[in-house]
Amino acid sequence: MSLLESLQQECADRLSALPAFARVPVLVEHRHDYASEYQRALGPLLATAGTAGACVTVLTPTANAHWPEVGGPFFAEIPLVARVQENPTVNRDPARGTGQSALTICEAIAAAWCQFYPVAASGPLVPGQPTIERGPEGDFVNYQVRFLARGGVGLSLPPCAAPTLVGPGPLVTLACATPGAAIFYTQDGSGPGPRNGTLYTAPFTQTGPVKARAWLMGYTASATLTA
Repeated sequence: MSLLESLQQECADRLSALPAFARVPVLVEHRHDYASEYQRALGPLLATAGTAGACVTVLTPTANAHWPEVGGPFFAEIPLVARVQENPTVNRDPARGTGQSALTICEAIAAAWCQFYPVAASGPLVPGQPTIERGPEGDFVNYQVRFLARGGVGLSLPPCAAPTLVGPGPLVTLACATPGAAIFYTQDGSGPGPRNGTLYTAPFTQTGPVKARAWLMGYTASATLTA
C-alpha cells in the first residue's frame, strides 16, 4: 500500500475505533463499493447499527513537495480531508438517525485527528486552514474537515556484492555472491561497466590490471574489484 493510501486508511481507522463513530459510518473514498455504502449510510435504508442519515468519507489525499533538493521526495504537505454529509430528514428521526448533527461529527473528527501520529507519517496531524468549512450546497448538508500530514517516500536498493577472484590458477576466474549478477571487467585500467568492458562468461588470461564490477536489475552496482 502506498504512503498516501496508508495515511488515508489509518485516519479512517482512527475514527472508526472511537465510540463517537459507533453509529456513524466512516467510508474510504477509493473502495470499489463506495457508492453503495454512501447511499446506504445517508438513508433512508438502515445502515450502521440500525441507523442512517449521516456519514464520513475520508477523501483520497493529495501531496505537495516544496523542497526539490530533499531526496525522497519529502511531502511537506499532505492534505487529509474528511467529508461529512447529513441527510437531515433521516438523521433527525429519533428511531433511525445517528443522533449527531453534521457539525457535531466535524468537531469529533477534529478532536480525533488533532496531534494523531499515523505510522505512515513523519509527524502528527495538524489542523488545516480552514479546519472546518461548509461544503457545496446539494441534496445534503455538506462539511469538510481539513488536516495536514507530512511524509516522505524513497527508493532504496540493495547493493550488488563485489566480484571476487577464485584461485589460484593460470587463468583469472571471477565470481559474485549475488545470484544472477552480470560481471563486467577491463584490463586497461578503465572502469568496467555494461558500456565499457567485457562481460565475464569464462576464465580468461590476464594481460593487465583487472577491474571488475557486478550489475543486476533491482540492485545498485557493486564496488570495484581491482586485481
